[in-house]
Amino acid sequence: MPLVHKTIRIDLPPVAPYDTEYYLETFAGEFILPIQHLLERFWFTRYKIPGERYVLFRFSTNDFEQLVPHFELICTRFGSMGCDEYDFVSDLGAPRFLGSNARNQSQRERAELIYDFLTTAAKLLLASLIRNRDGRWQHETETSTGQNLQTSLESVHHLLCNMTMIPTVALFCNPSRETPFLMSPLYASYYLQEHPECPHVTVQIRY
Repeated sequence: MPLVHKTIRIDLPPVAPYDTEYYLETFAGEFILPIQHLLERFWFTRYKIPGERYVLFRFSTNDFEQLVPHFELICTRFGSMGCDEYDFVSDLGAPRFLGSNARNQSQRERAELIYDFLTTAAKLLLASLIRNRDGRWQHETETSTGQNLQTSLESVHHLLCNMTMIPTVALFCNPSRETPFLMSPLYASYYLQEHPECPHVTVQIRY
């Protein structure tokens, strides 16, 4: 079969076992881990905005016909509209992934690299998931070395930052109020558009 690229959105209800902050991990453990071996490349991410909480799952496969029953089950379980075509070049080769002064301006070549990177990250996440007795999935625990506060993936994040010197920037909103909070610049920009009066300062966390 030819290689196909697909995307699907899954809206997850706030009920067990998807009623914690690990709703993506639980979905991935239940529905992505079992089909990982049939996927050429894949990645998935969570989104949570007021009134909506969903997962986007993008993948490439030579065995889509074999996967159709699996996605029909997902559609039945969660009311998804099914799989659409995924244009990974337009998505992962977009300007936000490709510097204006990059030596190679090929969107396709950058998209291929990003897709490979995200696939490796997704595989690592799946490898580090554990299933609890209550049916929920979460990250494996690693605290014995003293180098991680919760999970082994923290060390992966640390090495990525050490290698790239990517700054970790956050907006500290309501710093003088009783309930201050940190937000990433992307989401903070949306929040501040709706709440321009909110006091805030930009902080950079050392990697």
